[in-house]
Amino acid sequence: MIIAHLNSTAIYDPGLLGPISTIDLACDAFADPFAGYGLLLMQGGKHYWHWDHAVENQDWVSHVFDNLTPEDFSSLPSEPGPEYPVFSREGMPITLGYFTSNACNAAIPQCMELITSDSGIDNWTVVIHKSPANTPPVISDVSSIQRVDDSGLVDITFDLFDADGDAMTLQLFLSEDGGATFPVECLLLTPPPGSSFTSGSNRSLIWDARLDYAGHEGEYHVRIQVNDSQYSPPDTFVLIPAGGFTMGSPEDELGRDSDEVQHEVILTTSFSMQNTEVTNQQYAGMVQWAYDHDPPLVIASSSSLQDNLDGSTEGLLNLNDDDCMISFSGGIFIVDSGKENHPVMEVTWFGSARYCDWLSLIEGLPRAYEHSGDWSCNGGDPYGAQGYRLPTEAEWEYACRAMSTTAFANGPITYTNCSPLDSVLDVIGWYCGNHEGWTSPVGQKISNAWGLYDMHGNLYEWCNDWYGSYNGDETDPTGLASGDYRVIRGGYWYDGALLCRSACQGAYGPSFSSSSIGFRPVVRSTN
Repeated sequence: MIIAHLNSTAIYDPGLLGPISTIDLACDAFADPFAGYGLLLMQGGKHYWHWDHAVENQDWVSHVFDNLTPEDFSSLPSEPGPEYPVFSREGMPITLGYFTSNACNAAIPQCMELITSDSGIDNWTVVIHKSPANTPPVISDVSSIQRVDDSGLVDITFDLFDADGDAMTLQLFLSEDGGATFPVECLLLTPPPGSSFTSGSNRSLIWDARLDYAGHEGEYHVRIQVNDSQYSPPDTFVLIPAGGFTMGSPEDELGRDSDEVQHEVILTTSFSMQNTEVTNQQYAGMVQWAYDHDPPLVIASSSSLQDNLDGSTEGLLNLNDDDCMISFSGGIFIVDSGKENHPVMEVTWFGSARYCDWLSLIEGLPRAYEHSGDWSCNGGDPYGAQGYRLPTEAEWEYACRAMSTTAFANGPITYTNCSPLDSVLDVIGWYCGNHEGWTSPVGQKISNAWGLYDMHGNLYEWCNDWYGSYNGDETDPTGLASGDYRVIRGGYWYDGALLCRSACQGAYGPSFSSSSIGFRPVVRSTN
């Protein structure tokens, strides 16, 4: 075995502001201020102090500190500061003083204690532990030498640096195709995977290639990947490694359409994808947050849900359609009983992209989508977006295939329509041959090799791209710069098997909503 060279990749926190790690709220007047008396909202890149406090029918007036940045935190005085008329209660100003709390320590890099007082009527203490923005780790001077003593051991050396002083863990991945893809993780390492590294020169790994990859001879490429553990998507997301694949379908694939021309695609950036389609419960929870936001990020009625940011009024979710399993009444979004874990439907492309932006705001990441003009994703560079977004069409098919080359991720197609039952599709997706008269709860069939459920059937899924013809072999394709229709992929529960294939394309206008279309978000995982 000859190790040709190493690629290095750093995984890091893409957030500009860093996450809120801890929020403590105490009040001397009530044992539990969250029980209808007080509410502190700290969401995304904006830090909102919003009090909804009622005592003896006397209401506090809500106030928002908008667009507070890490620089604002660092510039606050270290001693009790000047008085600010932030809140009012029956016209009485409430003072707000800032100082650095003694509770702050090295484990909590930025911690501010805010004390509010309304001249003794109530005293409130809010402690905010805020993590600073993360700086990515850097790998350099990587080299590998295979020992000549027939031991099969490979010595790997590298320099490792993290400006924040974070501890780091390393992984090693193997490529058999010249570095296009790295599907095999190297496990027999010294020190073992998951071991902690700190910054320094001439750091080293030893890989036992003979035992870990027995019976293989040839020239291979290896990627070393470092993670400083400062940011990771929720547990419902799975990592999709960077790599290459053949997009489209072979001419002899049963059910093939003419727009599925095969071509080679390389994706240079790993990403994480939600392992299921977004559910009704997830969407209702997020849109409730957006509606309750100050100012509201959406405009809602019993029949419609519209965007309310950057001057946009695009329709997001068709609440007026009988198929929609979410309703709105009295300021509350409600999911039909028993449909909480079904995939959300009747959501437009705009409503799917907006959901991704809500996720970004909540987690302190920059929004991926521009809303005042053409809704471009990160200025036309979706792969560089730091916030959540919809997958590009290439990412979607790559993730769906999970290194498979057949019509479905688990094998070839045998029948194109509803009957006879396609035995391969039956175990991995919901379609007209096995549906139960409606969508099914997510995650009920087997996943593909990367842990993604319902990529075949249940609901189509919106992609980031405008629909258009393929342009031949590409690296990080983004589709057309503009168009009339956004791509949908995956088929839905009422479709024949041929429309649920990995390569099958579809498209609708971005304002279109249907009982056949849902979505799932992605977020960049490496730099």
